[in-house]
Amino acid sequence: MEYYSDSTDESASSIWNRLNPLQDQNGTTIIEPIDSDLYIKEFSIRNAPSTESPFPTQNAVDSGTLYVPFTNGMSLAYSRAVMAVNPTDKNLHDSDTITMCYNAPHPLAPDQSETLESFSMTTIPNLPDETALHDTALYLSEGGHALKWADSVKDILILDGPIFPVGLLAWYSGKPNLKKLLLENGPSRRALKTYIDLINSFVKPTAANGQQTPPLIGFVKNPRGSAIKSAFDSLQNETNSFVWGHDSSFFKQILSAHSTSKTQRGVTTHDSTLVYTNWFISKGRIASKFEEFLLDPFIGILDHKNPLYDLTFFMIYDPRSGVVFRVESPYAFSQNPLIRQKIENFILKEMAIYNGPPRVINKADHLARMSNSQKVTLGKILAAHYNTRIDVNYNFIRWSSSSMDQLRDL
Repeated sequence: MEYYSDSTDESASSIWNRLNPLQDQNGTTIIEPIDSDLYIKEFSIRNAPSTESPFPTQNAVDSGTLYVPFTNGMSLAYSRAVMAVNPTDKNLHDSDTITMCYNAPHPLAPDQSETLESFSMTTIPNLPDETALHDTALYLSEGGHALKWADSVKDILILDGPIFPVGLLAWYSGKPNLKKLLLENGPSRRALKTYIDLINSFVKPTAANGQQTPPLIGFVKNPRGSAIKSAFDSLQNETNSFVWGHDSSFFKQILSAHSTSKTQRGVTTHDSTLVYTNWFISKGRIASKFEEFLLDPFIGILDHKNPLYDLTFFMIYDPRSGVVFRVESPYAFSQNPLIRQKIENFILKEMAIYNGPPRVINKADHLARMSNSQKVTLGKILAAHYNTRIDVNYNFIRWSSSSMDQLRDL
C-alpha cells in the first residue's frame, strides 16, 4: 500500500490528508474513503497487455443530441442513444432509441408530404427552453435505451458519463424555473425516473438475495464536481485553503505530483504509469440531496436512505495526456473489495492500452456520433416536416461545409 506524502506541495497534501473523512461546518461527512483506506497507487502502462481482463464482455451506452431552432419560433432537441458491446454484437449495435422534444409558440402544421415515418421516436411537446429540451431528450433516450437492453448485459455496463443524470438533478439547486418539471407528471420527471429504474435493475437483485449482478459504472471524461471545494468554502478560516476551481483540478494536482512517470523532451515514455486514488463514498447522497423528489412513491425507492444507492468513485490521472478521469459506481458494487479491484483492473488496463477511455466507450461514441453532414440533413428533414426553416446560427455554420447562401435556403 502506498500513501501520499509530498513536502513540496503543502496545500495539496493538507487537503488530501483531510479527506479521511471530510466534514462540513455542521460536522456532516461529505466524503470519506471506503474502508477508511486513503491511498494513491500506480498502474504500469507497459504491463497492461499482460493483465487479464476481468470482464469478458463489456457494454456501454452513449447518445448524440442535436438542438435546432427554427424561424417560426419553434425549437427542438433530437437525441439518439445506442449501446455498444465488446465483442461486437451487430443486432445490438443496430438498435437505437430516439427521443425528440420540442417547444412551439403556435399549433404545429407539419407538411404531410415530408413525414418522419423513417424514424421510430418518442415525440414530446411543450418544454420551456433549450436546457429543458436538450436534457430531457438526452436522458430519456440514453436512460431508456440502457434500461431496454439491461437484461442483455452479462458482465459490466458502462455509462458514458455519470451514473446519475446530473443535468436534470442540477435543476433542483440551479434552475428553479425547471425544478417544477421534475415534480410534475411529465417527460422530464420520467427521464429522471428512468435512471432510478436503471440503477434499481442492477442494485435491487444484489440487495435482495446477495447474488452478484453485473456492475454498473460511469466513466466521466470531464469531471467537474465541487463537493470538496464547497465543503472547504463553508468552513470558517478555510476560504483560501482550497485554491482550485473544482475538485478535479485538485485531484490532478495531487496525482500528478505522485506520478513517477519519466519524460524525454517533454513526452512521457513507455515506462509511464497511470496514477489513481482509493474509492471514496460521496455522502451528499442522491437520496438525501433530492429527498423532496425521491420520497415520491412514483419513483419507487422504498428505502431512500439505503447506502447501496450511495455514489462512490475513484480518480485516475494519465500522464500521457495530463488528463484526470472519474469512475463511478453505486455502493452496492463498490462495497465489495473484489468488485472494486475488478473494476480498477479493467478500466486501468483499457486506458493504458487505448490511451484514453475504454475501447467499448469509444465504440458507443462512434455509433452515436452524428457527422456534420448528418446534422444538416436531419435539420432539413425536420424543417420540411414542420413547414419552416432553420434559424441559422454560428453552430449550424460550423456543422456544414455549405456556403451561407445555401444555409439561408434551408
